[in-house]
Amino acid sequence: MAHLSTRERSTLRQVAAALFRPAGGVVEAERLDWLVTELPAYARSLTLLSSLALHGALLAARLAPVLTGRGLRTLDGCDADEREAALHALEAGPLGLSMVLLKVTCTLVYFEHPGALRETGYDAIGRLGPAFPDSGASPIESRA
Repeated sequence: MAHLSTRERSTLRQVAAALFRPAGGVVEAERLDWLVTELPAYARSLTLLSSLALHGALLAARLAPVLTGRGLRTLDGCDADEREAALHALEAGPLGLSMVLLKVTCTLVYFEHPGALRETGYDAIGRLGPAFPDSGASPIESRA
């Protein structure tokens, strides 16, 4: 599944914006662009069944407002709060596993962003010492 349609990319972006939205804020556009660009590369390794499940999950997310009784519109017709509410309702319903799939997939790719280590506070120093002892620099410094 190397290819996501324009509609699926739009849905993916909206799901990620809702999923990673800080309280009262928005996710940076550059970070969402990065996720939408990088996820298809990750998805190339999926089996046919997993690929179909991802396409189905994106369709369910797109139709979340309709599927959860929140009106006859798609996810892109909702504002940020309505989007979040529709996705939460979808996750709580019979199609909840589709949201789990999207959350896991988006999280795997989202936190591969070069700025993710800095944001999470990870300093590459574990219980056994530096994770990268040969380089002399932390991955945070080398990626910045």
